[in-house]
Amino acid sequence: MILLDDHLVRDLVAGELPSEVEEPEEEFATTNLWLVRLAGALTRQGISSSLSGSIKGLGEADAMRFRQHLTERVELLTVLPMRDIVWSIAELQQRHREAGHLLSTAMAEVLAAAHALGATIAVAEDDVGPGLQAAAAADDISFRIVARG
Repeated sequence: MILLDDHLVRDLVAGELPSEVEEPEEEFATTNLWLVRLAGALTRQGISSSLSGSIKGLGEADAMRFRQHLTERVELLTVLPMRDIVWSIAELQQRHREAGHLLSTAMAEVLAAAHALGATIAVAEDDVGPGLQAAAAADDISFRIVARG
């Protein structure tokens, strides 16, 4: 199981997932808050970021098709309900803060999901959070930084 960040979920939907992540028979997951971040980037008018730029460059009809395709493809991803990992999120966030790894709630959700799923965390190289990377290393969770075209 590979836990994809929002950039890599966008790439998966676009059919552009880097080959270093695309493995035969591999299952993919993401988190609730990474999905919220991706949806937010795709709905903000007039704002372009590394997350939304390639999609916003599309015409309105193509962008709407991409959003529809995202909705359909999300069904193929494992996304743990927050209620199932809420205590783990809170405990991991507190434990890692005490160890000096500052984790936002979003990053604590990633770590909790990786623990629950036995997943490797995969993040796009332009979105690596040092707190998450350090926390994953401390918890012996595999962490991949993925170069993107």
